[in-house]
This record gives sequence, C-alpha cells and structure tokens, in this order.
Amino acid sequence: MGLNLRFGLIFLIILPALVHAANEVVQVQDRDAVLFQDINNGLSSLMGAASECRSSDAAVYDCLCAESTTLQQLDSALRSALNRKPEWKGEVIYYDGATLQIPSLEKQVEDVQKQCGA
Repeated sequence: MGLNLRFGLIFLIILPALVHAANEVVQVQDRDAVLFQDINNGLSSLMGAASECRSSDAAVYDCLCAESTTLQQLDSALRSALNRKPEWKGEVIYYDGATLQIPSLEKQVEDVQKQCGA
C-alpha cells in the first residue's frame, strides 16, 4: 500500500512538472540550495511517514492528518522559501537532479490541511 501512495503522490508532483517543462524550469542556484532541500526534505518526511502508516491499510488522509508535525514542516519550508524567493511561486524548480512543482505542493498542503481541519 505504501508504494501505491508514493507513486500516486509522485505523479501529482512530477506530472505537472513535465507538462510545465515545455515552458521554463527555474534552475535553483547553489546559494538557494538549502531552501530547495528544506522543501524536499519536508516532502520526503511527510511521504515516508504517510507511506509507513498506509502499510497498515489506513486511509490516506488519516495517515496524512496523523503526521501534523511533518505536514507543518513541509508547509513551513514552502512558506520560508517563497518568502525568500518569491519568484519561485507558480514555478517548477530544479536542483541537483530533483524537480519540485511549487503550485502542486502548495495545493497539496492546503488540501491536506483542509481535510485535517487545520
């Protein structure tokens, strides 16, 4: 089950990035790599915890809502990065072989927060 959750979320993140790729992908500069990594780490933590929870056949949102700390970590990393790099808003960003689709991540965080009553 955890594998299905990861693949589903990967498609939500990567597919829009591939569609957007026909336009411009913003290359993250080395000086901003920590911002990118904070978002990526927040996403990885949330997905890892949710995937582990899903292995017990729990509902996706039950798992994501149970991970309020990691959800908050991702949300905080996104907000912090966009405060420091407002030009990333609405963009696909790329660094060191990884791509993040900022609008999709923002939407996912917002949707999970609504589902969890946050």
